[in-house]
Amino acid sequence: MRALELLIVFILLAYVVYLLSPSRPDYFWLSLTPFFCLPVVAVHFLLEGYRWQMLPVYAVLGAAVLYKLAPQFKDVQVQYLAGLIALACLGLGVILSTAFPVFELPTPTGSHPVGTQTRFLVDANRRNLDDSVGPRELMVQIWYPAGTVARGKITPYRESAITSVRDARFALVKTHSIADAPLADSRARFPLLLYAPSWDGVRTENTFQAEELASHGYIVVGIDHPYSSLATVFPDGRFVRTKLQNEDFYSSEATFSRFLKTAETEIRFRADDVRFVLDAFQHLDATDPKNLFTGHLDLDRVGIFGFSLGGGVAAQACWLDRRLKACVNMDGMMAGESLQQGTTAPFFRRSIPETVWMT
Repeated sequence: MRALELLIVFILLAYVVYLLSPSRPDYFWLSLTPFFCLPVVAVHFLLEGYRWQMLPVYAVLGAAVLYKLAPQFKDVQVQYLAGLIALACLGLGVILSTAFPVFELPTPTGSHPVGTQTRFLVDANRRNLDDSVGPRELMVQIWYPAGTVARGKITPYRESAITSVRDARFALVKTHSIADAPLADSRARFPLLLYAPSWDGVRTENTFQAEELASHGYIVVGIDHPYSSLATVFPDGRFVRTKLQNEDFYSSEATFSRFLKTAETEIRFRADDVRFVLDAFQHLDATDPKNLFTGHLDLDRVGIFGFSLGGGVAAQACWLDRRLKACVNMDGMMAGESLQQGTTAPFFRRSIPETVWMT
């Protein structure tokens, strides 16, 4: 639980103890604790953000305030019953908030603060896999070494628009990335790394790695693949969900065969997304409309890494495009020509614990 959440629970717990105590008249000031709690909740909403896991706790506060304002409920038996119910609700709130935590990302160890931006890219020469009308559109997020005096809004781990009730807390997780921060005060060119997400993963799923690399002087680009990534939000507000199915791919030979076919198609298509993103960043190095990366990308030192299916995308892209000078496949399958012929650049494949890539 977060600091203000714990403080709210402790304040309300003191009030519950007061309700259940036989010596209530001796501690009259404790009867006012619900009102003391109200400004704390307001600050909590403002700084930390509310979440559904705390609803039982918020309900206790609301009931406590109403109880203080309703003298007809001052019966001793009602007080005991209300206290026991409140105690149960506080316990439930603590359990839910602990089971679904708002975690913290490790602090980057490099010498640079981390800046971040999102960009909207359009490949006019390609369409989506389902051949829908209109060009192929992509959203990418860039993490980069920022200037030492960079200040500004800290971006969340996930956009709230792409979260559900189950994972809404991800939008409350603070990163270490400063939105639209100026690039590091240097005339140097920074190596470029592309990140390919998992089966239905999103560009921010490995934020910890992106921030760590950026703090050490790399520019990292995470790619959302619309209709494959879990959800993608475009600048004009359009919202696109994944069309991929999550099922037990090993339940039957037919299911597994269908999965392999889909994975092969996805890897090939996403590898073309990667090539287009690299083309786009070549243009940004020449002339960035936002005047941030012009002349600062070291396009002779470009690499790619990916997790799970994204690892296979990284390998296939490295087979396709010799501009990619290194490749890391984190616990991913292989497909396409890269499965049979390898890559055209140094390639490393490894298995990693789930607790690493989840951040």
